[in-house]
Amino acid sequence: MAIEYKDKESFEDFFKQTYIPLDYASIRNEMREAAAAGWELFTEEYQMMHRMSKSNYILYMTSDAYCSFEEIVENAVDELNSGITDVVMEIGNEIEFDNNITEIYFDTIEQTLKEMLDALYDDVLGKLV
Repeated sequence: MAIEYKDKESFEDFFKQTYIPLDYASIRNEMREAAAAGWELFTEEYQMMHRMSKSNYILYMTSDAYCSFEEIVENAVDELNSGITDVVMEIGNEIEFDNNITEIYFDTIEQTLKEMLDALYDDVLGKLV
């Protein structure tokens, strides 16, 4: 299947035609569970400030906390978009793999993670203050 998507343009067309966006409601329980640690999700410096801001809270998350949320989002996106994930894996296994081909996939994961973390902030984290 990946043979069809050896260039960036054809993969991006495929991605745009088949991508199913993730919505926060579908992962809310998992995100809330991962956020149950509250202030412990953040560096000691941030905890001592005891002031959370939507503009910078992600910068002060511990790497473990961030990775937990990232894993939840990636797994949910991949489950919704298994066909895309399969193609990304196939392309990644190609000897002459060009990372630019699948850039839209990784950029979308990153943007979706930010959106889901902002939704979590509105849902839970912003109430820690």
